[in-house]
Amino acid sequence: MITDRRAVLKGSAAILALGCAGLSQLLQARQLAGDWPTEAFESESLAQALERLLEGSAQPDSLVYLGVPQTAINGAVVPIRVTTALPDVQSMALLIPGNVRPLILQAIISDSVKPVLSTRVKMRRSSEVVAVVETRSGIFSGQATIALAES
Repeated sequence: MITDRRAVLKGSAAILALGCAGLSQLLQARQLAGDWPTEAFESESLAQALERLLEGSAQPDSLVYLGVPQTAINGAVVPIRVTTALPDVQSMALLIPGNVRPLILQAIISDSVKPVLSTRVKMRRSSEVVAVVETRSGIFSGQATIALAES
């Protein structure tokens, strides 16, 4: 009986230690998420989202490419691909002014990865799509229009 009780105590101590380690990882993750641009994601207009997201204005540039369909059959699943040939990319953002919340995503880009975003988004109506690329030398944008087919 004593060995069984000791085994239970040792097992309980191990589970407690694992739980504490997991909790500390969760707390660290919440601290890292502190820089999340909540106000930008809650913006209701394109101008407001860009103002809250960026520290300057975005200049149109032909080196920001948007791969989008001209016409989307289903607004629930619209494929979008953003690439750029600009050097030293730090972040990329995707905005759709026709949505209730225009800021769809923002990605922080490491120097060790190729600056490419590929996603599927939900659109509530035909709209422009704006991609914003932040580099060490400035902020640049590209845009395209997607028309939703009426069903």
